[in-house]
Amino acid sequence: MGTCRDRRTKGRLHHFGRPFVKYSGPTVHFVDEQFDTGRTLAQRVVPVLANDTPEQLAARVLHEEHQVYVEAVAALCEDRIVWREDGVPLIRSRTNPNAFT
Repeated sequence: MGTCRDRRTKGRLHHFGRPFVKYSGPTVHFVDEQFDTGRTLAQRVVPVLANDTPEQLAARVLHEEHQVYVEAVAALCEDRIVWREDGVPLIRSRTNPNAFT
């Protein structure tokens, strides 16, 4: 598995400074033979605040990345991933198998 900020940006947010970007965030995906084309497993949304510096935004994205990566790997290992027909992954709750997180 990889995340969108792994290789191409070397930890930098490649869209920072674009005025139309309201959100950023990490994406956990399976790694395949192409760059960033593996099936998405989980994502988190991090708002881009008006006064953010690149370092502030990167710190918030990294914090979410650390959480979502662990949660996605745990869900995969515990067989809690359900794939919708359109390919979107849903992660079952640990405490309530009928609910999704």
